[in-house]
Amino acid sequence: NCRNGRALGNLIRNNSNLFQSNDAIRALVMKVVELKERLNNREVSGLLNTLSRARVPPAARELHGKLMFALSELARKKLSSFSAKDIAMTLNALAKRNIQNPNVFEEMGE
Repeated sequence: NCRNGRALGNLIRNNSNLFQSNDAIRALVMKVVELKERLNNREVSGLLNTLSRARVPPAARELHGKLMFALSELARKKLSSFSAKDIAMTLNALAKRNIQNPNVFEEMGE
């Protein structure tokens, strides 16, 4: 039961089989949706960084990519509170997984 983005990131890091189960992936997506308004800048960039490092089987890559894209949009909305480190972590995470979101790259690059 994760109450914040940091706890959710720890769960993802400590559960190497998380993306093996569709039910677990759906639960993760629902938790991100539940928490999204409360996530701070560091939690958003941290979650993206953690997700970019996760082992994801081919069957789960599309949903994983959609989750990262949604978090990148959340990062864009919270950009005014992002530090240089948060921006770098976000852009690096998206680049690692080849997540295409031109709006995020453009706005964070300014």
